[in-house]
Amino acid sequence: MPTTNIDKILGLGVGYGELGLSKETRHLFTKEIDRQQKTINTERRDVWTGDLNHFSTLHKTDLFKPLFNNLGQCVKEYCKNIGTNPSFFDFNVVRSWGTKALTEQNIPIHTHSYASIAVVYYPKVPQNSGGIILGAETDHNELIPDLMSSESYEQNILSSTNEFSARGIKMDPLDDYYIIFPAKTSHCTTPNLTEEPRYSIAIDIVMTLKQTSNIEYCLPPLKDWSII
Repeated sequence: MPTTNIDKILGLGVGYGELGLSKETRHLFTKEIDRQQKTINTERRDVWTGDLNHFSTLHKTDLFKPLFNNLGQCVKEYCKNIGTNPSFFDFNVVRSWGTKALTEQNIPIHTHSYASIAVVYYPKVPQNSGGIILGAETDHNELIPDLMSSESYEQNILSSTNEFSARGIKMDPLDDYYIIFPAKTSHCTTPNLTEEPRYSIAIDIVMTLKQTSNIEYCLPPLKDWSII
C-alpha cells in the first residue's frame, strides 16, 4: 500500500523572547516615538516609520541604551541556535528606528536585505493591534504561479489553516517581546484592528569578521575599511 509522508526542509530560524525591560522604560520609548512622529508627521496610509523621517539612529541615543545593552546576548544566542558561531563576528547596529501603527495601518511587504540580521522590539502592543508575517514573498509550496492569492483561500483551493499553504507565518508579539530573523527575509505586518497605536522598534545589524585570515567571504573588520 502506498504511503505519503511530509516534512519541513530548509526551515527559517526565528528567534524571540522577552527582554525584561520595565513598563516605565518602555513607556519612555513610546513617548519618544510619539515626539518624533509629531515632529515630522506625514499624511501616509501606512505606518509612521522613523527611518523614512530622519530618525534612524535610536542606538545613538542614551534613552534607548537599556534596549541595546540587553539585545547583544540575544543576537549571539540566536546565531548559535541557527548554527552560526558568533565568536567570529562583530555585530554592528547600523540603523534603528521607531514605528507607530494607528487603526487599520500596516507595513507592506519588504526586506532589509543590505543587513545581516533584523530585530523587531515591541515596547507596546495592544491586543489585536496586529502581528508580523515572516516569509511573505517566499511561497515555497506555491505549485502554480500566483496560486497563493485571496481568491484561492476564499474558494477553498488552498487551506487557510495549513501552514504549508500559508502565505508566510504570522507571529503575534506581546509587550517587551523581541523577534530576530535573517534580514533578507520578506516580512510585513497585519492591520491594527484597535483604536490604540502599536509601537515597535526595528533594528538592522551588519555582521563583520573579527579577522580575515583564511576567510575570503563575509565582510572584513571595520578597522580594515577606508573611504575613497
